[in-house]
Amino acid sequence: MVPALVTTLLAQGLLPAALPAVDGFPDRHQGAPQDAAVVVGIERYFVVDPVPYAARDAQAFWSFLVLDRGVPAERVSLLKDARGANDRIEREVGRRAREVGPDGTLWFYFAGHGAPDPSGKDGLLVGVDAQETVESVRDRSVSRRWLLQTLGGSRARHVVVFLDACFSGKTARGGLLARGLRPLIPTAALAALPRGAVLTGAKSDQLSGPLAAAGHGLFTYFLLGALRGWGEADPEGPVTVDAAYAYLRKAMGAALSNGDREQEPDLAASPSGRAIVLAHGLGEDGPDLGALATGAAGPPAGESPGEAGPAPAAIAPPILPAPPAQETGPAPAAPPDFPRFVVRKDGTVFDSRSGLLWQRGVAGDDRVLCIGGRTIFGACIAGRRVRVHEEPSIVRSARDAWAHCGELPLAGGGWRLPSVAELQSLLDLGVCRRQGGACIDPVAFPDAPGDWFWSSSSADPSVWLVDFGHGETSLGPRENVTAHVRCVR
Repeated sequence: MVPALVTTLLAQGLLPAALPAVDGFPDRHQGAPQDAAVVVGIERYFVVDPVPYAARDAQAFWSFLVLDRGVPAERVSLLKDARGANDRIEREVGRRAREVGPDGTLWFYFAGHGAPDPSGKDGLLVGVDAQETVESVRDRSVSRRWLLQTLGGSRARHVVVFLDACFSGKTARGGLLARGLRPLIPTAALAALPRGAVLTGAKSDQLSGPLAAAGHGLFTYFLLGALRGWGEADPEGPVTVDAAYAYLRKAMGAALSNGDREQEPDLAASPSGRAIVLAHGLGEDGPDLGALATGAAGPPAGESPGEAGPAPAAIAPPILPAPPAQETGPAPAAPPDFPRFVVRKDGTVFDSRSGLLWQRGVAGDDRVLCIGGRTIFGACIAGRRVRVHEEPSIVRSARDAWAHCGELPLAGGGWRLPSVAELQSLLDLGVCRRQGGACIDPVAFPDAPGDWFWSSSSADPSVWLVDFGHGETSLGPRENVTAHVRCVR
């Protein structure tokens, strides 16, 4: 929510206007049934420095492909953060290369660290678990040459690759990913896509960085803008690879006109690749590039132009409105050392980050907890027995999931089915990566099932479900699905 003072200053022109949002795309489904795609965004690496906004960038590009372009969701692999290991990326690339139809386009998008191969003759897309040694970076990354050969060997009519990464081997702060990496020697490998195009976010000797004012990578922000038709004379007309590249050069140059750093997009494409139609514009206006160049469209208060700041929460796939929740007002800010999850004595969990109150157990869970005491030989000592859930049945339809939360008597009732974004906020991929089991805080939510959960978010005729076993989000049917419910209020 924007404070009233900020709103007033914006209206009076005393603060720079916010940059247009690019996260959401209308559900146009322009029709691309033979397309397939792999979308990778690695923001939180296990060891090396993070890449600000990379996961959000990937989620926004996923939205373009599925909602606007109309690529079937089941043919798009979305790999974010912990799911971005090199072997999984390679497996999904091979899978989608086999699935794409002869009249379809095969898409690959990557936001994360890039590095030169130790030989200096190839580029590497660095996997999430790479360590700070040359050998680890080499062994836990995806070869750019292998990637382009695999994509180019498919039967796709077109192949389009977007790499929001640089191959200098440096982090956003200018340090080396691993000592001993050599600068990348530009090669002709990128020209090995006779039916496609490769757009990279920076030259081989430059850094690919964020645009803090937009909350996205600089390259990805203006790429998504180009796909929305910002750079076109006809904002609802076709957007080709060549037109997107021209807009990227102009817009990125304007955004960096203060000399903060050098970052220019790079294109490798055949003449036919340059003519590939990527999208049709949405008929909306982009930012004023002249104002952007003079600093009139700057970062939010408290951020300097070259400062990435903390990465925002990942944006969920666009959703349809859920029934209104109870008005509770904004959650009070928690002190820095305050725990995120607070387990309450009534069998609920308070999330201090979002201000939401969660059911600690789930539908299908008939355990009895001992709150405030200890269980000794089955008896609750110095505490209170609380039944996690009154009905031990598994919920098998969206309608039943709604009804379950509406009728849940826990802690006085007033519960509802959470949205997909609210469910995703509970995902903790680090937990299932390190320990196995469910991808959720094991102390706040003990013995949680690593399985699918219902959400209130829909995309008719389907609904969104979240898998706490692997951290995935997917559309599913409204009925005859075995899934759990965790209610919220």
